[in-house]
Amino acid sequence: PGYEAEQVGKPRETHLISEAAGLYQPNDVARDMVGAALRPNPPFNVYFGLEGWMLSTLTAGMGPPHGTLDVICQVFLMGLLRFVSLFYLWDFRRIVERCRRELEADDSSNTGVKRNGDRGDADADGNTIKGEWLCGGAGWET
Repeated sequence: PGYEAEQVGKPRETHLISEAAGLYQPNDVARDMVGAALRPNPPFNVYFGLEGWMLSTLTAGMGPPHGTLDVICQVFLMGLLRFVSLFYLWDFRRIVERCRRELEADDSSNTGVKRNGDRGDADADGNTIKGEWLCGGAGWET
């Protein structure tokens, strides 16, 4: 039930980016999370899939490693994984740009129909603000 509620009003860009990762079954996630928590020496991070492992490794920071393999991966693969992550970011940016162009094309036709998730906020001059909420204020130049 929470998943359906979460989808209401979600921008199209977020749907498209989320689809790239796929979904894990709730029972599998719950089983792995509870299983990890109940271990005698629980891991600091619990991740799912290759992308989850990559993010866990890239964001290790001052978190404790769970074993020698974690340390080796964090030390020797950080640069390579950062390089790989740039392709993920490039793909996400491509999705956002494509949606922005579609939104601008729709705005130029100006049908007057409000789209799902279109907040229609305006600045002090009455101009519609779309770029920041559409791109999440991620600091990308447009």
